[in-house]
Parts: sequence; C-alpha cells; structure tokens
Amino acid sequence: MGHSLLTNPKGKQARKEQRLSDRERSSRKARNSAAMGRMHSRGKGISASALPYKRTPPSWLKISSQDVEENICKFAKKGLTPSQIGVILRDSHGIAQVKSVTGSKILRILKAQGLAPEIPEDLYHLIKKAVAIRKHLERNRKDKDSKFRLILVESRIHRLARYYKKTKKLPPRIDYCQHTCGLREDTVGTSFLRFDWWTPGYGNERSGDLISTKLLRATKKVKNKNNALVDNDDLVMLEPEPNKPSFRVILLDNSSSSSKENVCKPLDKEEEVTLLDDDVSISMDGPYPQVCFSERAHSLIDENNKQAVIVRMLGRPIGYRALVNRIESLWGLTSDYKIVDLDNNYFLVKLASQNDYNKVVMGGPWMVYRHYLLVQPWSREFSTKENYPSKIIAWIKLPKLHYRYYSKELLQALASVIGNMVKVDYNTTDGTRSKFARVVVVVDIFKPLVPFIGVNGKKQMIVYEGLPFICYNCGKVGHIKENCSQGPKEQVVDKL
Repeated sequence: MGHSLLTNPKGKQARKEQRLSDRERSSRKARNSAAMGRMHSRGKGISASALPYKRTPPSWLKISSQDVEENICKFAKKGLTPSQIGVILRDSHGIAQVKSVTGSKILRILKAQGLAPEIPEDLYHLIKKAVAIRKHLERNRKDKDSKFRLILVESRIHRLARYYKKTKKLPPRIDYCQHTCGLREDTVGTSFLRFDWWTPGYGNERSGDLISTKLLRATKKVKNKNNALVDNDDLVMLEPEPNKPSFRVILLDNSSSSSKENVCKPLDKEEEVTLLDDDVSISMDGPYPQVCFSERAHSLIDENNKQAVIVRMLGRPIGYRALVNRIESLWGLTSDYKIVDLDNNYFLVKLASQNDYNKVVMGGPWMVYRHYLLVQPWSREFSTKENYPSKIIAWIKLPKLHYRYYSKELLQALASVIGNMVKVDYNTTDGTRSKFARVVVVVDIFKPLVPFIGVNGKKQMIVYEGLPFICYNCGKVGHIKENCSQGPKEQVVDKL
C-alpha cells in the first residue's frame, strides 16, 4: 500500500505542485516585505498580534483624553520621541494604549500639534547607528565585522527610505549618502541644500538632542573605496522648505531669528573685563598683599557669566569627557556651549542661548548614570570648597491658594520666604488653571525646606517638585528619613 503511494504519478505531481505553491508564496511574501518598511513580521497566531478592538477606554482609567494629549505635547516639547512618550504613559500613568483613550495614536496627535519629528523615528535611529559605526571604523580601519554590520545597517536604511518615499513621508528626491551618513537632495549637479534634521531634536527644534552635533560635524577626513578624500563636515540633512531658515543660518545671523529672547552669544567672543583705575585697590598692609576689585568689576564678571550654570553629580564623580557626552544627549542644546572643569568635581557650563539656559535651569531633575546631576545658576558667592552645591532650582506648588493671589508680584512676595523667584508658570499668571499656583525658586539645600507658610493668618502648604532625596525629618536634601543622622534614636530598656 505504501509502495503504491510512493510510485503513484498523481502523488508526485501533487507534491510538485505543493512545492511550487510554497515557493510562490515565499517569493510573494518576500516581495511584500521588500515593499513594506517593517523590520520584523507580525505574530504567527490567528490574531497576528493584533489587539482586540475597543471603542471605550478601560473603566479603571480615570484620566481624560484632553489630559493625555496635554501630557503627550509636554513630553514632546521636552525632547522625547513618540516611543519614549508611550513608555512613560504606560509605566507612569497606566495608559497601555493611547488610541483607546484619545482615539488617535501618539504620532498623529503630535502631527496635529506640529510637534512630530520630520523623519520617522526608526529611520532616524538607523542612521544614528550608521554614524556610530562609521566613526568607529575611522579609528579602527581593520575591523571587518563592523564593516559588514555597516553594510547591513545601510541596506536597511535604503529599504526604509524607499518605503517612506513611496508613502510620501519623505521628499521623493531625498536620498541616503553613504560617505556622510545623512540624507541629501541633489539640486543642480553636485550641489545640495543643507538640511537641518541632524541638529538637536532631529527635525524639530522644540525637541531634545538625540545625536551629538559635534559627532555629526566632525572635520576628520577619511578615504572611500575610490581613495578619494571625503570631508565629513556635511553630516547634515537637506531642508525641503526653502523659506525656513536652518539652524546654522540662525546661529550665524541673529537678525533672522524670530524670537527676541533666544539671543545666541558666541562663546569664543566673550567680552573682556576692562578695568579702570578705580576698579583695583592694592593694599600691602598685613602679613600678605591684598587685591580688591570694585563693584563695577564684579558686575562685569556677573554679566559674562549670566548664562552659566554650576553642575555637580551627587554620589559619584564624573569625568570631563563623560559629562560632555551625556549632556549633549540629555539637555538637547541648540547652540554653542563651553564646559570648564573646576575643583572638587564641579563643572562650569556656559551656554550661548537664553532658551538653552532656561531649559537647563528649569527642566530638571537631571539623571546621569542613575545619579542626580545638580544644577544651580552661577553666582559670585559660589565656592568649590563646598562638597555639594548650596542652591538648586526647584518648582514649587501652592495648592488650594486663593485665586486673588494669582499675580506675579503677589506670588513673588509669597515665594520670597522660600528663596528668590525665577519664573512663574504661564498657566498661573494667565489664570486658566486655578487648582494650584506654580513658580520656580532658588532653594538653599543646606537649610531645612519650608513645608508651610502663613498667608493672612491661614496655613498654606508648599509642595516641592523635582528635588532629589528629601529627608522629612531634618528637611535637608541628599538622604531619606530612614538614613537621617539627626533622627530620634530608639532607647533600649533592659527588661529584668
């Protein structure tokens, strides 16, 4: 019986047709995957990893769709990518799917608000990976494994670029350049426009920095396969909007900037302190000579360091190069900056842009290697002899404060009990949200925090945001209540 089946010509023909059909299905699947931009396939189950359709959000979720959209826009303005926003909403807010709450995905919400990245996130990270591999090959030319990996990554970039051009998510004339690891668009011959997608925020100046500008604009020359020198200073992308000034043009010409607050001051052209005859007084009395400067000289020094901050990491030291690499991706700076290594693990960071200064000072808390990076504005009273920065910037809330106090002058008077006020939340002064008043103050961490203040005989609670470890026993920053050295000690009584 079995022998007859093996020799049956109809059975052979059926098996041959089955093999042909399987081969045809695999080739069709390969053609479809080549046309798509996915780097992986869906699940193999009957539902293909598709979530069940739900029109309403879960009953246990109490947050409204408007609050979710506001949080998404707030995270996007801080420089987070759509995938990072989704992770935060899932882990911190309990929102597994934004679409089930708002009816739209995160990227579509960002596009409606004008906050979406100009290139897809997966393509951006692939090009970022290609840049890192090419930089590695410049230092290690004999690394054959990295050369092969670069070929694979660039093939994925070409594949994704073709797909996104087909779906009109990228301009049709944009192409990937292997020598510069960037996208460019030929206009006339070999000339091309500079495209600002490789500046911080990868196409959105409101976002944060994900690729180092110095890394992408390195001036080191390498040889290609034709032994021709290629300058890597063109590691930028092309701008499809000719009327929109690029980031480089804004830095070179401040007059083209649309914001008067974001005035970039070149750090290599700092004003020298010009001293007059009355600005210096020298005294030879005492055991050693003394040199004293006038108030005018100190004012000039303060003016030169007006956009400078003092940073120090809590819990562990950090090197100069490690700090440079971390803050480029952490702060998302859009202009020049300068880092000076001081004593006692302190660093002075000078920022050229006022917007960058505001973002660094008021955008904390900042975490580097799971440790807090304390940031405080520069002041003439600062000394590197202190083991920790004495002052930090913190947001404070005054919950249930009466609406009649929602004025900048009145809030400044209330915040003066805690520290110097730096900024008032726009929603507070505008009066659109009266649940709590929110201001930015300079807090002295060597002093106990003020938990309450009195306002016309009424007790007003103060809530601190973004501070590192706070001890509610002694009120100081840097440890928790269980590890407080000033805590009440339990008295052990021997029982006889």
